[in-house]
Amino acid sequence: MEVSVGVSHLLATAAAFVSTGTLLFTAWSHARDFRGFLRALEEHRVWPQLLVRFVAAAVLLLEGALGLAVLAGLSALSHPFAHLGVTLLLVAGLFAAFGVYGAFLAAFRPGVSCGCSGVNHPVSSWVSARAFLLSIGALFSAVNVEQVMVLRNPSAGLVIAAVASFAFAILLWTFPLALANPHVVGQSQGLGASHHGEGKLREL
Repeated sequence: MEVSVGVSHLLATAAAFVSTGTLLFTAWSHARDFRGFLRALEEHRVWPQLLVRFVAAAVLLLEGALGLAVLAGLSALSHPFAHLGVTLLLVAGLFAAFGVYGAFLAAFRPGVSCGCSGVNHPVSSWVSARAFLLSIGALFSAVNVEQVMVLRNPSAGLVIAAVASFAFAILLWTFPLALANPHVVGQSQGLGASHHGEGKLREL
């Protein structure tokens, strides 16, 4: 396995992994709870009622198709870079559109459901910022597509990029939810304290 890789290789690869994983996870989440996705779009009051189902289906298909296309490019057996770069540009455009839509909702429909995934939390500027960050990452990978490490060439650098991208994707995805629901942490801490107190009472 090849050990020495440049920082640009790691960054370009990790950004491609994060954008791909996010798209596939979001597509799976929307497909798993399509009715919930429809309800969120209806709550946004942006699309005419007759178009809501069409918009939801189009978004779901775009997410799944682009995610699978990037994955296919990363797994290709010969020269994937030509179409991989174009696909990553499309991914960057999709996330930028999500960012603009999220910013609109945060400004004019505050408090409505995000509709980002199966986890229901209100839209906020952080949701929009997350989408823009994912767009920038996909754009960086597209511009530096020849630096992206493909899956057919396993290396230590590829493993590092995969682990780093997984950790970053989890943090990036949960950050707006944590900000929207800070009481969850407090409740878990309070629950632990109550159990500790109950243990002390039993000892007495």
